Amino acid sequence: MYEKVTESDANGEGEAGEEHDSSPDSDITDSGSQEAPPTALDINICANHRECEARPDQIKLTKGFSAKELVKGHMVNVVKGLKLYEDVFTDAELFKLNDFVNELREAGHHGELSGETFILFNKQMKGNKRELIQFGIPIFGQIKEEAGSNNQTGTIEPIPALLQDVIDHLLQWQIIPVYKKPNACIINFFDEGEYTQPFMKPPHLDQPISTLLLSESTMAFGRTLVSDNEGNYKGPLILSLKQGSLLVMRGNSADMARHVMCPCPNKRAPRLFGNQEFQAHMQ
Repeated sequence: MYEKVTESDANGEGEAGEEHDSSPDSDITDSGSQEAPPTALDINICANHRECEARPDQIKLTKGFSAKELVKGHMVNVVKGLKLYEDVFTDAELFKLNDFVNELREAGHHGELSGETFILFNKQMKGNKRELIQFGIPIFGQIKEEAGSNNQTGTIEPIPALLQDVIDHLLQWQIIPVYKKPNACIINFFDEGEYTQPFMKPPHLDQPISTLLLSESTMAFGRTLVSDNEGNYKGPLILSLKQGSLLVMRGNSADMARHVMCPCPNKRAPRLFGNQEFQAHMQ
């Protein structure tokens, strides 16, 4: 169940009660979140800033998702606070992002990204493989520990200028509040047929968590998620998401519900930014 809204009032505050001001303070600081020096690639996500200013009128917002589950003896909407934004970026902008992300992946494979910026492990284990690039600050401590055996230095490269510009536009369009500006970005990569394990926001991360999908994807949400041997997860809320969809998770959707990326027949790259976190998924 959900409510569809198309409006220019695509602000990141949400309805009353959606955002938990009592969320635990993050242990993450903004150290390392400074912008990287410009590269040969265009550091601006949009080609026409005047058109960008009018973008909020074109963005489609869907909210009011519902997935009731039993929590401590009470039926609770565990996805309250979840918002879906569509038509945030143009096809040309998504093409630019995909090209940039693929170049970063190649750089990671060739050892050109410093420290723990690029991480790959369990590459033979379907559903448990993890290939990611993280910028700004490290997000997943357990990943850092496992990667430590590979003589990693623990350093993380700053967020590249192009991704900083993406974040700045999300702030400009009031999708994410300025005071919640992400200081970290994770890019997850999935090959054909791959999927994730159910994930819940670690307590040291603040809200919101924003996920930009660079390809069509299916995600399941809920406290209880079940799957077959192929990773086809079922839960109280299943979303089929088109390329360029932006999910913003706050409130119960960030603190109570787990979410999972289901198998897809194509390659996929999701992205995430955060302290507040922003993720992007690519497949």
